[in-house]
Amino acid sequence: MQAPKRQYLDFHADVMPSVRSMGPAQTGKEWLQGKDQSVELVSQDPSASSTLKSTIKQASVSVTLQPTPASDTVKSSVKSGPVSTTLQSTQESPQVPGSPKSQLLATGPASYGVKKSLDAKLNDPAPSQSVEKPISSMSYTVTLFAIKPVRWSRKYVDGQTSMQADYEDLHNLSATFPADREIIKSTSSFFLVPIGGPGGRLGVHQMINKGRLPTRLPCLINVANIVAFEVDQLDQGRVYVAGDDSKVRVFRVPKEGLQEDCLNTELILSTAQLKARKKLQLTDAYYASALNMDRISLIKPHPTAKDILLTISEDRNKPCIRLWYTGQVDDTSKPLNELQLPSGAISSASWSLDGSLLAFANKNKTLYILDPRGEDDKQWSQGSTHGSSRPVQVTWTDARSHLLTSGFSSTGMREVKLCRVDHQQHTIESLAQISFDNSPAGFLYIMIPIHRLGSAGAKENGQPI
Repeated sequence: MQAPKRQYLDFHADVMPSVRSMGPAQTGKEWLQGKDQSVELVSQDPSASSTLKSTIKQASVSVTLQPTPASDTVKSSVKSGPVSTTLQSTQESPQVPGSPKSQLLATGPASYGVKKSLDAKLNDPAPSQSVEKPISSMSYTVTLFAIKPVRWSRKYVDGQTSMQADYEDLHNLSATFPADREIIKSTSSFFLVPIGGPGGRLGVHQMINKGRLPTRLPCLINVANIVAFEVDQLDQGRVYVAGDDSKVRVFRVPKEGLQEDCLNTELILSTAQLKARKKLQLTDAYYASALNMDRISLIKPHPTAKDILLTISEDRNKPCIRLWYTGQVDDTSKPLNELQLPSGAISSASWSLDGSLLAFANKNKTLYILDPRGEDDKQWSQGSTHGSSRPVQVTWTDARSHLLTSGFSSTGMREVKLCRVDHQQHTIESLAQISFDNSPAGFLYIMIPIHRLGSAGAKENGQPI
């Protein structure tokens, strides 16, 4: 990667492109009706009024005083550069002792927020000031402070890090959490980690509190063992937790964070009421199909539509996709839609960037792409993944055309493939492939489509690629 040399004062959209906003593009009901809208992009240009609520542009201040006869006022000018105060005398002789003293209005830190006389500044300078007094020009320079230039680095592209941890001593992580799942999820305010022990405990820690972590983190109590959890990026503070009791519990983390363990849930998604209807000998085909949900393996909040959650459950070796509405509902036992999937355990799933398609891979070495709102399996796109039946990770690189998959070859080597989707032919073809090394640990992806950068790491060593 070669970056052009530019002045640091200039903003270039090709280096810092627009990013996705944190607000939803549409409501869940609009998406169910077939509308697909993209999330609004926000410019990173500091001069744009919609990017930041408050921006401090004044990096350094230069104040120049040019004394004139006693009746004139002092002129101050603010310039960029290191902070310095310069006095240039326009007279050949020193100032008359009886004349009024020039006043300097400090524009630096809070300690200089009061007016001080020029003689007081020169006779009693602050410890961080340096006074220069050339005799010939009778000019005085007072340096308040100097800002070191920020050194721009792109070493992270090569996987090089400073290895300075912001958070240390994370204790008692869950040993039963699936190895092919991300064990840490975060928002801009807090991060979540599954904690070992009974009761399905999900630890919560505020991002602002860096350094050594407490011995015991406040937790969200899920009652059952945790098999999957997600944070809702469109609703800050909402957390989805799936347990081995075939229930999804919706928690709310307050803005100030958790101070103690929390058992309160906003919503519980399950089919318990359907089982009760089955006991009453109701033979509706819909209720009969929903009763088979025995274990949830994956949960995925929608990336653009608010209050939409997707779950994938094994259902006694008959995988099934269910769409749930997590807004204010009366009956939480009835999903919005159900789709039966081909046989084979589902290893991973990923929403497209616009939220119109869902890609998932199973252990039968097959990759599928479908619209979970429809029921016609003839519109599904299908292709092969990797030579091994071990878990495969899949993620989108653009709106709805290209994907990345990571898995293992028939010889056990870790691989990464770039695939393209042909929606007219309903096929998925491989465009490129990279092989790495033999390792028992699979890759986990972090993809940034706007920057066209991807990072893949494994739990064995934590080294990104």
